[in-house]
Amino acid sequence: MDSSSETQQSRRTRSERRPRWGRRLAIGAAVLLPVLLVAGILGGRPLYAAAKVSKARASVLRGEAMLRNGALDEGMHHLRVAYRLAPQDPEVLRAVARTSFQTGNPEATGFFRTLLEMPSVTLEDRLLAAEVFLHGGERDSAGKLIAALTREAARDPRVWHLALEHSRQFSALPDSIALARNVVSRFPGDAEGEFQLGRFLAESPRAVDRKEGVRLLWAVGLGRSNQRERAARVLAEQPTLVPKEAERLARILEERPGADLETRLVAAQLRVRAVPDSRLEWAEKVTGWLPPDAGVPEVLGVVRWLEQHRALDQAGSLLPLARCRTNLALMGAHVDYLLATRQEGVLEAMVQSGDTVLDSAMGLAARGAMRARLGDAVGAEAFFRGALAAGGRRDLVLPFVAREAVRADLRPLALEAVGLWMYLPGEAAAAGRMLVQIVGRHPDLTTPREQLRQLLGLLPAEEWVVIELGWVELLTNGILPWATDQFERLHRQWPEDASVQAALALARLRGGNPALALEALHAGALDPDSGDHRRQIASAVVLAANGQREAARRMIRSVPASGLQPELEALVQPLR
Repeated sequence: MDSSSETQQSRRTRSERRPRWGRRLAIGAAVLLPVLLVAGILGGRPLYAAAKVSKARASVLRGEAMLRNGALDEGMHHLRVAYRLAPQDPEVLRAVARTSFQTGNPEATGFFRTLLEMPSVTLEDRLLAAEVFLHGGERDSAGKLIAALTREAARDPRVWHLALEHSRQFSALPDSIALARNVVSRFPGDAEGEFQLGRFLAESPRAVDRKEGVRLLWAVGLGRSNQRERAARVLAEQPTLVPKEAERLARILEERPGADLETRLVAAQLRVRAVPDSRLEWAEKVTGWLPPDAGVPEVLGVVRWLEQHRALDQAGSLLPLARCRTNLALMGAHVDYLLATRQEGVLEAMVQSGDTVLDSAMGLAARGAMRARLGDAVGAEAFFRGALAAGGRRDLVLPFVAREAVRADLRPLALEAVGLWMYLPGEAAAAGRMLVQIVGRHPDLTTPREQLRQLLGLLPAEEWVVIELGWVELLTNGILPWATDQFERLHRQWPEDASVQAALALARLRGGNPALALEALHAGALDPDSGDHRRQIASAVVLAANGQREAARRMIRSVPASGLQPELEALVQPLR
C-alpha cells in the first residue's frame, strides 16, 4: 500500500471515530449536568439562607438603633422585616421577643416560648421569659420556669427576685413572708429582697409584723439602692405616718428628675399629709401638671387624686364634655364631678339627652346618686335598683352603685351591689375590701355573713378575709368549729397578734372552756385603749367569765355607749 492510500485510510478511521467520541461527550454531559445542577442547588441553599440571616441581623441592628433614638414605627418595621427573613434565628428571635415585651406587644409571650425551645437559649433569655409570663399572669408557665431556675442558678439573686414576684401574685401572704426571709438570708444586703420582705410584712394583719415591715421599708427608703423610691411609695400608704415622715418621703420621691405623673401625685399627697392646710394649693398644682393632650389614664389619675383630697370641684377643666361624652371611663369621672359640684340640673339634662356614651344602667345610677345628694333616699334606691337590673357595663355600674349606696347609708343595697361585683373577673379583692367596710358599719352582722362566706370561696388564701369572717362567725354564733380552727391556726402562726389572741379567746369561751380562753389573752390583747372595739369586748367578756369583772369593766371603758352592732352590744351590756 502506497503512502497516499495509507493516508486516506487513516483519515477515514479518524472520521469514523469522531462521531463515537461526540456521542460519548454528549452522554457524559447529559449525566454530569443534573449532578452539577443538584450540587449548585444544594450548595446555593445554605449560601442563600446565610445571606437572609445576615440581612435579618443587619435589619435588627438598624431597628434597635432607631428605637434607641425614639423612632418607634421605623424601628419596629425593621424588626418585623428581620423576623420575616429569619424567624428561626436565635439572635433575630431574641431581639424581636425582647422588643415586643418592652413595647407591650402581646405576641411577646409566643416569641419567648419559641426561644425557650432553642438549644442556644441563655440564662438571660429564661429570666426575661419568666418576667414576661409573670407580667401576663401566667401562673403555671412562670412557676415551672422559675422553679427550674432556682435549681439551676440558685446563686443568682435575680432568680429569687422573680420567685418573690411570683409568690406576691399567686401565694398566700405567710408563704410570701417565709420566702422573702429566705431570700434576705441567702443574700444579705440585697435591697430587692429587703424591700419585698418589708412590703409583705407591712400587709400582715399582725401588728408586730407590720411594725417590722415599716422598719425595713424605712431602711430601704433611706438607703441609696434602686429600690429607694418603691419603698417610699409603699410607706406613703401607711396610716401611721406623722408629718415629718411624710415630708421626708416626699423629698425622696421628688429627687429623681423626670419622675412620672403617678410618682409626682404620691409626692403631692405626702406634701398634703405633712401640711394639711396646703390641700387646695396642691390641688391647683396637680391640675396644672396635665398638658391639654394628656392621655385618659393620666387624666383619671389626677381626678382620683382630687377626689381623695376633697377638691373634685377643680376637675372641670380636665373633663370637658366634648371629650368625655365618647369615653365611658371619662364619662364616669364627669358624672362624679357634676355630683360633687351639685350640678344636678346639668347631669339630668345630660342623662336625658342620650347624647353620651352612658348606657341606660349608668344613666339610672347617675340619677340615683343625684337623688341621694338631694336627700331623697327612697328615690335614690329606686334608681339604683333599676341600674342593677339594667345590666350595662357591670365593671363600672356595680362599683359606682356600691360606693354611692354606702354614701347614702343604703347598706342593704350596697351589700347587694358588692355581692354582684365580687364575681366579676379580677374584682373579688376590690369588692371584698368594700364589703369589709360595709360589714363594719352594717346594723347587724348576720346579713353580710353569707357574702363573707362567698368571698372566702373566691379568695381562700387571703388571711384578711379569713379573719373578718372568723370574727363574724364568732359574734353571730355561726360556724363556730370552723372559726375556732382558723384562729387556733392563726395563733400558732402569729402568737403575738393581739386581735388573733382576743378572737381565739372568744372562740374558746364559745366552746365552753373559759379557763383555756383566758390563756389565749396576753398583754397586747388586754389594751383598754386600743380602739379595736371587737378586741376590747371579746377580752372583757373572757375576763368576766373568769371572775375578773373589774378588769373587764376597765377593758370596755373606751367602748362607745351606743351605736354598736347588736351582736357586740349583747356581749358588752352585762358589763356596763
